[in-house]
Amino acid sequence: MKRVLYGAFLIISAFILPWWIPVIFSLIGIFYFDNLYEIIFVGLIIDTLYGANLSLVGLDIVFTISLTLALYVLTNVKKSLLI
Repeated sequence: MKRVLYGAFLIISAFILPWWIPVIFSLIGIFYFDNLYEIIFVGLIIDTLYGANLSLVGLDIVFTISLTLALYVLTNVKKSLLI
């Protein structure tokens, strides 16, 4: 139940809050929950809303790629720390 509410909070916050707040909550959520794949959807929402302003070498999906990489890296770090 906590994960469902947290996922809903992340998705809603991606629509109504500045882009950096859902990113911070997504990174915190990776440590708290296992396989938090909702952050990929949050990245897509943020890219849709702010992607035209933040372009990296012609890529308009900066947040989606960065949150997916953060999910992969932080999940592996979490496993190595045995959390």
